[in-house]
Amino acid sequence: MERKEYFIRASGKGDFKAYHLINADDFSLIDMFFTTELDAKNYAQKHSLDVVEYNEA
Repeated sequence: MERKEYFIRASGKGDFKAYHLINADDFSLIDMFFTTELDAKNYAQKHSLDVVEYNEA
């Protein structure tokens, strides 16, 4: 099984901040959000997704 690479981005401010996992190849979002970056990383690990740094180049 091929592992997929995702990066984490935050949206919102203060109490309304949410974290999203975004596919590094096609920029599709996983259809859920997380309240902390750690929650997003734990979800990714549990579902065999690699979390990578986003590179704009």
